Amino acid sequence: MLDMRARPAEALPTAPPEAVLRKGYLPPDVNLGNSDLRFHINEFPLGGIENYSVARAAYAMAQAKQGRSLAWQKYAPWEHAYQQALTKAMGDQVSGLDGAYLAPEQWGTRLFDLLRSFSALDQLPITRVRVPVRILRLPKISGDITIQYPGENAQITASQYSFGQLSYNAHKANALYNESNELFRDAPEVIDQALQLSASRAIATDRDTQLLTGAGGPKPTGITTLATAGTVAKYFPPASASGSLQTTANHNTPSFNHMSQLRGKVTSLNGNSNVTAGQAQCDGIVVHSRFEQTVMTLGTAAGSWTDSQGRPLWVMGLNGESSDPQTGLLGMKWALSNVLPTNSTDGGGTASSYAIAGWWAQYVLFECTAFTFEATPFAQGFASDQTQVRITYRFDGGPAHPESFAVLAGVDQ
Repeated sequence: MLDMRARPAEALPTAPPEAVLRKGYLPPDVNLGNSDLRFHINEFPLGGIENYSVARAAYAMAQAKQGRSLAWQKYAPWEHAYQQALTKAMGDQVSGLDGAYLAPEQWGTRLFDLLRSFSALDQLPITRVRVPVRILRLPKISGDITIQYPGENAQITASQYSFGQLSYNAHKANALYNESNELFRDAPEVIDQALQLSASRAIATDRDTQLLTGAGGPKPTGITTLATAGTVAKYFPPASASGSLQTTANHNTPSFNHMSQLRGKVTSLNGNSNVTAGQAQCDGIVVHSRFEQTVMTLGTAAGSWTDSQGRPLWVMGLNGESSDPQTGLLGMKWALSNVLPTNSTDGGGTASSYAIAGWWAQYVLFECTAFTFEATPFAQGFASDQTQVRITYRFDGGPAHPESFAVLAGVDQ
């Protein structure tokens, strides 16, 4: 299995530049006259992981499994050299069009990706931990020391911190991708974009879905599921725009007053008795994109999102008019994502969603550093003339301090 992690550069190749030119490692327009090849060889390999041709490497891997001993040298010479050097980087395209026609077809290098939901977690200041292991333990302080003011010659009572443990178990997310061998040969740069860019966005979208609403089990447990279990505080909007948030199931369109209360629940740690002197900063709320329309639409009920004269309380986008989160509604970052459901029955409604508020620095995204792929020609075989690529990504996530998060369920929009 190929490992996309960067490797140390101890085992760098020392072949003379003339040999490199003869073996076709470099593009044909690079020669001794326009490049200091000896300097480049000393720094070899060049480029970043974003330039590594996954398509050529996957195709060469699949062909090698069919017994073609020189498949790597023929189809992916640069990638083969990088593998030999225990690094990951890229070469330019070395396998061009495989047709010798009078008017051969040409593939453009621009790929228009599938329109996916914006990643909510990538918009929020979460804590990311990347380690080369599948299970991670993080220490957590769960009890404080005691501050004392003793009199003269009085004994001080000893106190100590209480420590807890956070455990993250990486869940393995797989995707199986089939593609024509002809396209691998004719347009590897297009396959590269599909495998690296499009696949990463697909995984990010699924990652958000699981970490926000995942049911647990083989998948990660989402915040809304933690709220149902009681780990995270859960509230419901009342019928009155000026009423207080409820703890019993209900569904209504949340008002400005309700969202302000939700923010206050986070800053006061939901009144958690274990952290009576604690405080948090609510720096972001995740909502469905339809929520912005709710805020921007003129209402008729005074106190919802309009004043007593029916004028809107907020006329800009949820995030204001600049990149500064404090210019947004309620002075925070709003992450709009369509991965949140609009058909939730939580709260007794038939078509509602969620609003997830929190101090996102206390949310930990645990990712394994290995983002791997494996290729084989056997699954599709000779008849289909395809190569099958399996992509693997391991991750987990959850709040380090659940008391600094709050979920508003039954959000009608």
